[in-house]
Amino acid sequence: MPTMNSELFKKTKHRSTTRERGSAGKPGIPTAPGRARKHFRLLLLSLQAGLDATADLAALFLTGLIPGLRVGRAQFSRIEKWLGRALAPAGLIITPQRDALEQLYVTLSPLVNATPPEREWLPLMRMFRNKAAHLGGAVFRYMALHDAEGRFHTFVPRQWPFIPEEYMHFADAPARARAEPFDSTPFRTRAAC
Repeated sequence: MPTMNSELFKKTKHRSTTRERGSAGKPGIPTAPGRARKHFRLLLLSLQAGLDATADLAALFLTGLIPGLRVGRAQFSRIEKWLGRALAPAGLIITPQRDALEQLYVTLSPLVNATPPEREWLPLMRMFRNKAAHLGGAVFRYMALHDAEGRFHTFVPRQWPFIPEEYMHFADAPARARAEPFDSTPFRTRAAC
């Protein structure tokens, strides 16, 4: 499901960036920006659902081995906390459950506890998922920059809310804000600033 949503998002986002000018003789699609926002929202919801389903399966098959994890609660945050600590050493006898627990830890730990610049992907994804679930897909402001060949690359800002007008100024006036709004500092919302 996330793969289908990501492909639909990329396809409709490409159509929306070319809607004013068209591309290769094809006219743009006026409804593409709204459809791209809808697919991005569904992608975020699908990703979070996948993480929560992983937590439920871990709670079902690894009962009691991850502290606080219960079946039917969709608590990936418990797995995230568990991955933040070192795995307790195994006893003298290794059970199949313990082996599966170690494999889960080895597999998920580099993804959840990633190194920069991917370190903040999970809180950022969770924040966007909450915004999408409560406010809808129209709240996302996409940015698009093109490369030397004219291909547009779309991204979502790492801060909430992102107001691009604060970085705009007249050409002959000095800039009032940092020239680089997307720095490599950890993700934070404006409320936390």
